[in-house]
Amino acid sequence: MICCTILGVALFAIFRQNYRLDNVPENNEDFISKLPDEILVSILSRTSTKDSIRSCVLSKRWRDLYKFVPSVTLRCTDLVKRGGDHDAHSSYLVTNRLRNYLLLRSGSRIRSFSFRCCEPRSSDRFVSCVHSLARLGVEELVLHFSLPFRFSCHLLFEMQSLKYFHLKWCYLIRNWKSQKYCNSLQTLELTSVTVLYYGALDCIFSNCLSLESLKIEECTFYDKLWISGSLKSLQIKACKGVKEIEMGAPNLVRFEFIDSKLRKLIFKHVPQLQTIYLRVLYEFLRIYPIRRTLAKDLPQLKSLSVYTEGDFFQGKEIYAFRNLRRLDFSLCYRSRIDLLSMIPFLQNCPLLQEFHMDANSVGYSGEQVRKDRAVVLHKELQRVEITGFEGTENEMEFASYIVKSAVALEKMHIFRCGKRYIGLNTWDYRDERSQWKQKKYEMIHKQLKEEAISSKAQIVVQSALLHENNLWS
Repeated sequence: MICCTILGVALFAIFRQNYRLDNVPENNEDFISKLPDEILVSILSRTSTKDSIRSCVLSKRWRDLYKFVPSVTLRCTDLVKRGGDHDAHSSYLVTNRLRNYLLLRSGSRIRSFSFRCCEPRSSDRFVSCVHSLARLGVEELVLHFSLPFRFSCHLLFEMQSLKYFHLKWCYLIRNWKSQKYCNSLQTLELTSVTVLYYGALDCIFSNCLSLESLKIEECTFYDKLWISGSLKSLQIKACKGVKEIEMGAPNLVRFEFIDSKLRKLIFKHVPQLQTIYLRVLYEFLRIYPIRRTLAKDLPQLKSLSVYTEGDFFQGKEIYAFRNLRRLDFSLCYRSRIDLLSMIPFLQNCPLLQEFHMDANSVGYSGEQVRKDRAVVLHKELQRVEITGFEGTENEMEFASYIVKSAVALEKMHIFRCGKRYIGLNTWDYRDERSQWKQKKYEMIHKQLKEEAISSKAQIVVQSALLHENNLWS
């Protein structure tokens, strides 16, 4: 009954999109039977895989249609009866039924396959399922296990059509006898994966010749992580055991790193690396000269985003970022800082065009404000966004310095609420502070507009963020 209801709703939607109302028969003729198989398969693709399989009992016409649905999503609970098979996950039942389903799909193609289950106890039977997926031409594969499962990286090389693979909760091992290559895999995501051997990840880099994007989240590695291969994008978040990361990927363009226990970052051979996001704690900044490393080893760097404490840009030693075009600072509140101490850092970014700072979690000390600072003109800065703006004297002095020094400024956005990039394509918006009165908006706007050295500068002061129009969205 549930299956028929879902099919009916989906059928009505598809029918309404593909047929004019004046074509609907006036009598009780069964128009469903006149629809082409492509429409019926499209209907099934809008239902769950479990319901699409159930549709085989509707009639002879529907018996094999589910086999042509290109996207499959299954859970282990879909393969066993509720209330029965009490020991299903400790037996071979789930894996056997999965293998039988894939055998029934022989001759048809599966473009996307997602399987979530507990640990498949029978590794041999699971390997057989992987081989079946390879024959079915799967392009997108998602495997989520509730308990760690030993997954050999050589299984990737069996699927020559695979483009996207997400693996969660398993032990990644290497088959030393495997010499195959995978020329199709482009995106790999590892979540809560434990790498048991040094060569496991290296095997993927060396055998997956088209791998461009790698996302590693909450995984466990050995103490030193070596990144190589044809990667263009690398995202690492909260990985355990890693103390040192060395990168030698000549095609790497974007690097995001979120962690608290890393001790060293080495950029050995990354001539194309232009965009970096770092989220690190004070301890990392204290023991490792990250500013010097970025400025010295990455002279080609064009975009830098940092979520950390003010110590990143403070200090006696100043390093030049000669090619930096975009800078994003999200500051924490470990200590009270003077925003004007950021100015020497900005002055050493001569080509900077876009600048964003989120000061939502920063405390200030009025005693640190210095109003007699000489203004050094910045010829390239065009767009500025300051979020989490409270309107303190320190903030106003900093914003005033920007409009006085940016001779090419086109637009400055001042927002009351906070906004910061937290990595992995995610933004955090905070609107916890009380709103200003209209007079304060007008005061901030008037002061900055009068002090702007650029005649074409547009000053915008708002309480809420317009997500679709923001420079940094």
